[in-house]
Amino acid sequence: ADYPTGDAVKDDSSWNYTTPEFTYTFRTANLYGRCLPLGNTFAAPEQVLCVSPNCSYAMSALAINVTECAVIPSRADERETWEVCAEDTGSAVCDAQEKACEVAVRVETAQTFLPADGDETTDALTRKLAQYVALTLRMWDSIAASWRGV
Repeated sequence: ADYPTGDAVKDDSSWNYTTPEFTYTFRTANLYGRCLPLGNTFAAPEQVLCVSPNCSYAMSALAINVTECAVIPSRADERETWEVCAEDTGSAVCDAQEKACEVAVRVETAQTFLPADGDETTDALTRKLAQYVALTLRMWDSIAASWRGV
């Protein structure tokens, strides 16, 4: 359904227009006055974890300011890794940690947000629409860039 424009509302005094409010888990784009979904997966901060030397050794024997072992929610039994250059680590300590770590792994995490009462079908359809919207916006950006280049 078409929503009335601001001018149409002004011209019709009988229209009691209230803008609907929604909480939406997708990033959105405003396309011709419509709020369209782009995606609901967001990049979380990257971590670098050290596997060797293990956390216990790094805390006790190395003077590199490792104060706690890393918590890895997806690997609850893993207790001997530590984060290299954790937040608020000074540059000198960070350099020392990077040099002391013999085997490091990079943890890249994406977070997806879904409504608590949503279902798989609704999410799949919204993701499909988001793919089309993103493709349309990329195509538009490409056309606009080509037009400016002429």
